[in-house]
Amino acid sequence: MAPFYELGRFGDGTSLVVAVLLGIAFGWFLERGGMGNARKLAGQFYFTDLSVLKLMFSAILTAMKFETGEVAWRDRSVGKGSVVFADDRLYLFSENGVAGLAEANPAGYKEHGRFEIRTGSLPTWSHPVVANGKLYLRDQDTIYAYSVAAK
Repeated sequence: MAPFYELGRFGDGTSLVVAVLLGIAFGWFLERGGMGNARKLAGQFYFTDLSVLKLMFSAILTAMKFETGEVAWRDRSVGKGSVVFADDRLYLFSENGVAGLAEANPAGYKEHGRFEIRTGSLPTWSHPVVANGKLYLRDQDTIYAYSVAAK
């Protein structure tokens, strides 16, 4: 929200509404993934079931079955970072500047390639963006664009 707020696109009221809607959406997805179960959530506080915390704070790419919340597969992939789904593929970007392309497949992780961009001394926490046949990656004050359009 910060970039929109700083640019004067959203006021305080609109920012609050957007933040609440994002929180509701996040909760809805947790609930649909089986992570909103009261026992699972209470287990976080009593240290009896840490599955929600392990899922949220692990550096492992995790595919889950939408209906049950059961883990379908896990892979360390490119490491801790961001992922976006576009064009039936997973575009991955690690905090160390490693980009990867993988199948969105419930059977398992299958990587189709990876490369590394030159990064500065700080971690890269931006998300990859796919738009108009291009993959955009950003590190601090540098942006990279790669053609990913089907040929």
